Amino acid sequence: MGPDNILDTYKHMGMVVKMVHPLLDNTKSCCNNKEKTMRGWMIEKLERIKDFGKTVTSGFISDEIAEKRYSFCEDCDEFGIKNHGNKLLRERGCTICGCYMPAKVLFKDGACPNGYWPEELLSKEKRIGHGVSGEGKY
Repeated sequence: MGPDNILDTYKHMGMVVKMVHPLLDNTKSCCNNKEKTMRGWMIEKLERIKDFGKTVTSGFISDEIAEKRYSFCEDCDEFGIKNHGNKLLRERGCTICGCYMPAKVLFKDGACPNGYWPEELLSKEKRIGHGVSGEGKY
């Protein structure tokens, strides 16, 4: 089954999560604009879940690099999602990607959506496969 039928299956910390929804079934046509809008929203969320899964399973970067990354975030105009219902995101979230930046800066595959982190703060390692519980091999 492709991602249009199943949001995705993730293995993380020994748990498998499988999410299925009929609006993602390509064998049925969407009947109205509300369903088309819902389908688009769900596909967008699927992509965010996939990106999040790839990032958090990439492994941790050094504390020194994480601190330098975060200092760029704190100086950015997009830091802090104004009027967000979640206090953590309101104070330390990114308006562009919607991530909680104190966590995002910790991972090898983490990156600034605007490209503000200098090249030396990005991991040079390339993932070549997936491990048993989803962690990447480098």
